[in-house]
Amino acid sequence: MNYFDDTEDLSTYDRKHGQTKIELWKKHDFIGFFLTKPMGDLLGLKSTSIESLQAYIIQAQELIQDLTQDQQKVSLESSSENGKPHL
Repeated sequence: MNYFDDTEDLSTYDRKHGQTKIELWKKHDFIGFFLTKPMGDLLGLKSTSIESLQAYIIQAQELIQDLTQDQQKVSLESSSENGKPHL
């Protein structure tokens, strides 16, 4: 899947051609591509689906939450052991 085709002049924008491409993408359900492609590139994934991207985000959120809670516990334990906040 390419954003641009061989007939396009990238120095200008052809609104009619753009609309034709959008209609084609909608017809063939390529909208997910525009949601997953940038995130896949950012995360270094070769290919991904909307479902797998959602699962990844949920897992990442859970991991971040767990790490944040663990860090808070360590900080509180350190503060209570010393009788003062740990810096």
